[in-house]
Amino acid sequence: MTALGPLGWNSTLVLKEGSYNSWAGAGYPVAHGHPEATALHAASPDPATTAVINRLLSNLPEDWGFVTANTVLQEIDTNPDLIMIDVRSEDEIQASGHLEGAIEIPLEDFVDRKAEWPIEKDVSIVIFSGYGHRSTIAMTILMTYSYSNVRSIGG
Repeated sequence: MTALGPLGWNSTLVLKEGSYNSWAGAGYPVAHGHPEATALHAASPDPATTAVINRLLSNLPEDWGFVTANTVLQEIDTNPDLIMIDVRSEDEIQASGHLEGAIEIPLEDFVDRKAEWPIEKDVSIVIFSGYGHRSTIAMTILMTYSYSNVRSIGG
């Protein structure tokens, strides 16, 4: 979903809460076999952007950049250069608290506030949100901009 937006598909949705297995398990319709593909003609991606997205998706880490909160807690103690980015909304931060030292950039403003991103693209960055979905989107955005050591807290 995150990769499709820059390519021109602006009305994409993502299955959550178990994704495909929950969809199929709930008895919703699924296709079996290999249905014939239909051209959507919904977007005309720029070839340069397509190349960037292709490079991003071809180089995703095996664990897709996910890290557990426990791993991050241990790393905070040993890596003083670790950068934490909070992409929760301002209301969520007010309701549940700030993480001291974290850069707070709501996902809705993430690209517009690019000037607040770390300058060095190889610095260790961990992104978090309320449930992990938005942090995964922000992580993918940073990877698209050539950041090489970005992870998202999951679980």
